[in-house]
Amino acid sequence: MTRSKIAVITVSLFVLIFQIGFYGFDERVLYWMFAISPFLVAWMMYTVLRFGKSSGNSFDDKFYEDHPYRRNGKEELTTDSEELFPGY
Repeated sequence: MTRSKIAVITVSLFVLIFQIGFYGFDERVLYWMFAISPFLVAWMMYTVLRFGKSSGNSFDDKFYEDHPYRRNGKEELTTDSEELFPGY
């Protein structure tokens, strides 16, 4: 198992245990878990960004990783109120 998977699974289990803990853990344990949670999330982000495998696709090549949508250049946003709200 890769480092990225270990980090994601560990933090996900921690969050699950934290949520279940509201039904029976002592408040001090919950406070402690809440206090270390930002550090765990930061560790997970660092691990995924540092050791994760890139797909190799650019944002223009593959807009979504999980859908075959390809950008065609018509996605530009406008701030022209007449174009957004015709007739107003």
